[in-house]
Amino acid sequence: MTVPTSPVMARPKAQFSIPVVPPPQPVTQNVVKLTPTPPTVTGSPPPKLITSPALKVVTQSPSSLPPKVEPKPPTPVPMVNKISASVELAGSSQPALPTETNKSSAVPKEQMDAFIDGLVALRPEVGFPLFTICDNNSFHTTGYLWGFYAVKALKARGKLDGPVVILNFDSHSDAGSQSARFVASDRWGGMLVNAIKAEGVPGGYLSTFNHIQGKGNHFVCAGGTVGAAPAKPTIGAEVLAIPNMVDREARLREIFSEFWKQVKDHFGAPIKYVFFTIDRDVLRNSFTQWGDGAINGPTDLIPYLRAALGPLLVGTESQPATAKLIGFDITGMPETRQRIDGRKPADGFESPAKVWDDMRAELTSMREFAATLPTPDSAPLNNVIFFSGSVSYTATAAFQSLPLETADCSDYVSTLSTLLKGPVAKDPWTYLLCRQRPPIYNHGWKPFSLYRVVNGVTPAKRGPIMTQLGDPTPVGGFACTASVTDANLMSPNKVVLVADMVEKRGAFVEYHPDVH
Repeated sequence: MTVPTSPVMARPKAQFSIPVVPPPQPVTQNVVKLTPTPPTVTGSPPPKLITSPALKVVTQSPSSLPPKVEPKPPTPVPMVNKISASVELAGSSQPALPTETNKSSAVPKEQMDAFIDGLVALRPEVGFPLFTICDNNSFHTTGYLWGFYAVKALKARGKLDGPVVILNFDSHSDAGSQSARFVASDRWGGMLVNAIKAEGVPGGYLSTFNHIQGKGNHFVCAGGTVGAAPAKPTIGAEVLAIPNMVDREARLREIFSEFWKQVKDHFGAPIKYVFFTIDRDVLRNSFTQWGDGAINGPTDLIPYLRAALGPLLVGTESQPATAKLIGFDITGMPETRQRIDGRKPADGFESPAKVWDDMRAELTSMREFAATLPTPDSAPLNNVIFFSGSVSYTATAAFQSLPLETADCSDYVSTLSTLLKGPVAKDPWTYLLCRQRPPIYNHGWKPFSLYRVVNGVTPAKRGPIMTQLGDPTPVGGFACTASVTDANLMSPNKVVLVADMVEKRGAFVEYHPDVH
């Protein structure tokens, strides 16, 4: 199809509506509570602060919405270390704040929930269960998006009949607060657990391999009926230092087997469903904004997956598996050449081509592994590529930065078709793409459209790629803060009025440009 070059125009509203602000409540000390205090989430005590290779920066999350008033000059929100903040927030409610910093991919929870409901109701459907690839690990908000989608899609099929656990391989906790107003890339686990409990079943969230010594692991759960929640599993440096991988995997499996047994005992019922997500910053040589984690992807990733998921999904003769996989997510593609050339010290990659060679092998191995796991009704995994509209992707010429003023999802898909040409071309994929034009590193309304490709896409530039994608299906959107941390992109630092995000005033007026 021909791709117009005219400016983006307003389009009709999505196929479903986005909730607006609830009626204002009486003001007490400039804080408005819109809902009762949510159920208490229990879990392991916060770990000690760890020095990690890269620190995500977050803000405290607003837990309620201020009434609509004439806005006062925004006050910057203090920035804190991501690991310590995320763990600390997991057990406490947060004060309401009138602003949110323009970082961390923060989305009002009610808008994200409505977006998920729209995806579940869409016909023809997106699919279930899903194998998802997401562009930028600064938008690990996808953990909540695809985790809750999996639960909602399962419930829509009448099969949500037991506890659900979320397993996150990540260099950061991402637990967050169970009562925040926003779901964001660095604070979504606790909110997802409470959302699962609200659907009628217990839920648990484990982030693991957060640190090379495993000290940053975090567990939070809701809905347990027997005793206290178990402590997080401890994975010491001596375990990760076991030289023989077979022996190391066996020891890790023992640790996870005992932990999942404790979770089952706390829930008072076997774990029935598992959603897995990996933020690729947990891997060495991830080439993302957040540096490197503890796992050597080419040699360690699949054995670690077998150790953590095996007790639930594979089992043994003496301990049969009871759970089914309801989703498998990979977030955080390699980024620009600047990410490669600026790495210190050098880590053995001699060229960007090697980065993508390893990425293709990693993706293929995870897709093949996921295909071996049991799913509800033995349904095959459906492939989805999600583009959040962040600045993580590259030009078709590997690792050359794109011009931010003109880059869009067409460039992203054409890049992946070239750099991931094997995995992307051989299987059918569904694309869920943010249609917003730049500046994509500022806050704004993100409209999404769905494209169903029967046989994958072949490498091509943006025009032919859009022809291969075919006709879009609008599926709604949500207000979102930025997904980057680069100082040059965030200068001057911006704050966002929470009321603007929820009420969609000004720059947040809803629109759905399905063609550029």
